[in-house]
Amino acid sequence: MGQAWRGWFHVVGSTYGAWLPGDERGFRTRHHREHVQGDYKNRPTGSREHLHEHARASMKGDAVVFPREVRSAVSDYLIEALDHHNIEFAALCVAATHFHVLIRFPPSPPPPGGGTVGGGNVGGANLKVVVGRLKSWVTYRMKQDHADAVPPAGAGGLWGKGMKVVPINDEGHFGAVRGYIGKHQGQGAEVVLR
Repeated sequence: MGQAWRGWFHVVGSTYGAWLPGDERGFRTRHHREHVQGDYKNRPTGSREHLHEHARASMKGDAVVFPREVRSAVSDYLIEALDHHNIEFAALCVAATHFHVLIRFPPSPPPPGGGTVGGGNVGGANLKVVVGRLKSWVTYRMKQDHADAVPPAGAGGLWGKGMKVVPINDEGHFGAVRGYIGKHQGQGAEVVLR
């Protein structure tokens, strides 16, 4: 992962079952086991319905979709988790099946004895591990306060595996991502801009 402008990253995560392998919008297989040409803007050619059906049949529960009335709670818990971990954010949104957050992860101090730490580390912790902790916090709080909106025990949980993390290149990129996240409000997402 490259260096981020002033430590800012755009993080995107999906709810459980929201975007499965074989999806017509495009997809990537785990560890790139299968090369798939295209993405959501340039849809892949050829049918991969068999892969999509297999992924759907392998699910431990139903796909998670946040009803409009709980998106603000998910947003509040995400902010609570960010504050708890002393992580600054400039924008976030929670939609029915995904979230975006523009987060600042200050670079880690150099390790003892010199050397450098990659842009994906924060205080010695991997950025994806930290975001995983944020997702866990939200799940825990949702189970406490909104159990009816959370899948039952043994189901797949709230979140899909992994996330997309994009380092911000410069001030222009920062502004564009912040604006992009803000536009989700017009699509029914809960949006918080700072």
